[in-house]
Amino acid sequence: MKTKTAPKKKDEQGENVELFEGDRIVTLINDNDEPTEFYEIACVEYEAEFYSLLQPVKPMDGIAEDEVIIFRLQEDETDPETDLFLPVSDEKLLEKVFEEYMRKVADEE
Repeated sequence: MKTKTAPKKKDEQGENVELFEGDRIVTLINDNDEPTEFYEIACVEYEAEFYSLLQPVKPMDGIAEDEVIIFRLQEDETDPETDLFLPVSDEKLLEKVFEEYMRKVADEE
């Protein structure tokens, strides 16, 4: 899936998680050129890779309201201003990225 987004960077304190307020919408285009909008709720840097945590703007089958979808971000070599959102299937990696996100959320509270 592809979309245009701003580059991801660590925040001023060097933290590896950036939280977003829910007004940041990312439109992903699937392989059939169909757009789907998501709220980007966080970006997590884990083991030198960046991951985006997304929630659908509109209800989607199989995804609860409080669930997130995690994609690994990769720059599109043909268009440096475009990020590729790559699915993550490794369950342990998904857990680690989500744990990093939850640590930041707990720190913010």
